[in-house]
This record gives sequence, structure tokens and C-alpha cells, in this order.
Amino acid sequence: MENLGIDDFSISTERRYWLVRTMGGDYYKEYVLDGFIAIGYNEITIEDLRNLPPDYTLAKDILAEKLDIKLEIPKERSGYIISQILRFERELTIGDIIIVPGRNSHMASFGIVTSDTYEYTENAHKAEVCQFEKRRSVEWLKHSSRYDLHAELQLMFNSRHIISNVDGYGSLIDNLLNDFYIKGDKTFIVLRVRQEDELSAEDFTLVGDLMSLFNEFSEEYGLGVTSADVKMKMSVQSPGDITAFASSPEGIAVIGLIIMFIKGGTFSINWGGFDLNIKVPTMSESFAKIATALNGFLNDRSKRQIIKKLGTKLDNMEIETPQSIISIMQELGTPNKKIEDNEHKLEG
Repeated sequence: MENLGIDDFSISTERRYWLVRTMGGDYYKEYVLDGFIAIGYNEITIEDLRNLPPDYTLAKDILAEKLDIKLEIPKERSGYIISQILRFERELTIGDIIIVPGRNSHMASFGIVTSDTYEYTENAHKAEVCQFEKRRSVEWLKHSSRYDLHAELQLMFNSRHIISNVDGYGSLIDNLLNDFYIKGDKTFIVLRVRQEDELSAEDFTLVGDLMSLFNEFSEEYGLGVTSADVKMKMSVQSPGDITAFASSPEGIAVIGLIIMFIKGGTFSINWGGFDLNIKVPTMSESFAKIATALNGFLNDRSKRQIIKKLGTKLDNMEIETPQSIISIMQELGTPNKKIEDNEHKLEG
């Protein structure tokens, strides 16, 4: 992650999200283990698709003719099949997110499309394997029980189409797959609340305490952003997520770093050798500077009480330190002791 840039955390606003069925779960394991998704009707080849005119109506008419000749599917009944094949070939693109459900949708896997459509013919006459020849490669990112997903996200499995566009669930999927990312002009951080038991009203004052500390640091170090610039969304479920977002990557990074330093420890920043002549600072450079300043800020003995309060609430809610923040910091330095345990520093 050295010289980490904005692009390392950026999600394209053009990214789309697709639910792809697995023949009732029959092909789920094969899709996941072999890293692909596929669509049937092998009689329509890649060559057929690539030779179609760009115009959608003309393309549909040509495919309807081919299905009628090759499979004896009347034109009046082939519209749905054609729309799904064209969607697989023309609408899915590299970088899109794919969700495939297992049998009865009990399990689901999330991945990213990594190839254009290709043809795989080796399984054409093999039983008990996917015989679909039109395929796309997928890098799987996460596997989850359906019932561990956000309640709203579970609704997308109600669609019974071969390929369903689920862009409406895009923000929930982004938050599931990433705990720190940039999309459009906003930077997001996702705090995972893992506590399954009931939480007290006092625990929910965590956000106020966190932003109070944030405002104090921002003012002292001239960050140029306050809690008024940060928006938050909180899932009422427990477990659930707290999502914070703002136009300032540095501001959102501070939130993650505060939590990491309180829960996970301080870091000695071993950062050097970056090009001082670059016009736009890298993400790593920004993190290094902010983390160094924040480490000193939090180790001031006057912060002892609020750090202790925050630490207790973070523990009560079982909030995890965002893994992306930890990974960046591990590249920048060597972990030392946890702040709340470093009593000789706090006591001065």
C-alpha cells in the first residue's frame, strides 16, 4: 500500500449491481469455486452475439429468428430469453458487482466481474456440472448467510429473474463489502456493531462523544471540517452498521483513526521517502500526517476521561475497528500499546 492513492479506495459511480440465479442453487458451488457466472441457451454463441447490430430492437429480432430456427421457440415466446442473454452480454461490465444465491437463497456470495463474456465448451456433454457456455469471470469478495445480511438487503432475493438489476441496493452492498471507501464526491466509513444483545440508551451517545472529540481535534489541527459536515446513518438492528460520510476523506479518516487508537492501539509512523514534489498527496501521506498528529492529541492527559468513556461504549457495542484503516496503518508503522492501557502516558 505504499504511496496509496485515492483510486485504491474509489468505487465508480458507474458501477452496477446484479443478482444472478444459480438454477435453484445447483450451480452455486461451481460458480463460487471456479470463479464464474454463466447463462444458458448455448445455441446462441458468442459469435452470434458479437455479430449483432448495436440497435437493440434489430438485435432482438435477429436473435428471435435464431431461437426459432435452432430451438423452435416461437418469436412471441422468446422475448424474455433474449432480454436476459443481451443483458448478460451488453449490460454487465467489468467492475460490476454480482450476487449469486445458493439453494433456497440461504447463502449468498458477492463478487466483482473481471472479464468480458467468453465461451467455455468443455462441459457440453458432462452431467452434474454447469453446461452453460457463455460465461464471465468473477472474483468473489464475500460469502454470507442470507440472514446475516441487512434486512432490506434480503428483499432483493425475491426477484426470480435469471439476471436482475439490483442497483437500488447498491449503497447497502457497498457498505457490506467495504468499511472505508470513496464514491463520487463522498468518503464513507462503516462501523460494524457486533453486539447482539440489547444496547442501553447511554451506549447510543457514542456518536455524540466521538464527534465532540473529532471537533476538538479538527479545530486544534486546522482540519477544516466539523461534525456539521459529517452525515451519519445508523441501522436500528443489533448487530448493525453505523455509516458516516462526508466530502472530506481526511475528516472521515479521523473518525476511523480515533476508534483504532482507542480500541486497537497507537502506531509509530515509519513514513518517509515519498516525493515531496507531487501535486496531489497520496492517501498514505495524508494518513501518516493525520495519524501522527492524532496520536499526540489523544495521548494528552486531558483527553483521558472522554477516551475512557468512548472505549467503554465501543466495547459495549462491540464495534470493530474498520479493517481498511488497520491495513493502511500496518503499512505505515509498527503497533505499540493500546492507549487506554498506556497508563504512564495518560497519567503523565
